[in-house]
Amino acid sequence: MDYYYLTRNKEQKGPVTFKELIELGLPLKTLVWKKGMECWTPLKDLEGFGTPPPIPKQPEKTIIQGVITSTEKTSCDQTINFPVDEVNPNPPIQNYGGFLLRLPAQLIDTVILFFLYSSLWKLFQLPIPENGTKIFGGSLILSPNLLLIIPSWLYSATFESSYFQATPGKILLRLKIVNENLHRINFEKATGRYFGKVLSGFIFGIGFLMILLTDRKQGFHDQMAHTLVLKDASFNKKGVKASWIIIVVALVMFVISLFLPINN
Repeated sequence: MDYYYLTRNKEQKGPVTFKELIELGLPLKTLVWKKGMECWTPLKDLEGFGTPPPIPKQPEKTIIQGVITSTEKTSCDQTINFPVDEVNPNPPIQNYGGFLLRLPAQLIDTVILFFLYSSLWKLFQLPIPENGTKIFGGSLILSPNLLLIIPSWLYSATFESSYFQATPGKILLRLKIVNENLHRINFEKATGRYFGKVLSGFIFGIGFLMILLTDRKQGFHDQMAHTLVLKDASFNKKGVKASWIIIVVALVMFVISLFLPINN
């Protein structure tokens, strides 16, 4: 998938997909660029928006510290530096998901998992762990039992490495997880990110507070897994629909579990 950069108020923004570029409703004179283009081009001349200009004569190019220089004069007379590193473009974008979005997203996921934990525990009539705590009159259970880590890990790692690139909580808050090349992460990296949260929680949660302090809003677990949390400008209708289905199913299971006897 191609990612585009654009200029707004003399500042570079992006990256965005072609679909997101269309949805932004930018003026046709806005300059845009993607990797492989010779120079920054007005939006009206971008393929897909209008007729592209004649192909200029290809100059001899030299790449010096991420800046393309030319030994011949071309039709591009702008002097604009842009990233050319395929490994890590690391552009100065402004669409990272911050702490105030990620916190409520995590709370939504926590509620879903709590409903599922307690419902499944009672459905299968599992014994109360020694360190478990009865709540709601003994109808539900809270426990730091290590067995509860497994469904939480599968929930997070599966969703974050899936087509949706986010858990239901993040989807509803318009967030998604990508690697530092802005691509979807695999299950192994999502697993590393999940268990990195354990380290982020050490020493009064400083690893999570790093989201407030770092330029790209990365917690300690993000830096460990080399991932980013981005605001998803596209409206993922399938993801939102799937998230609400999961919430409704978890809620129904929760209500049913209230009427089931608990195994003492």
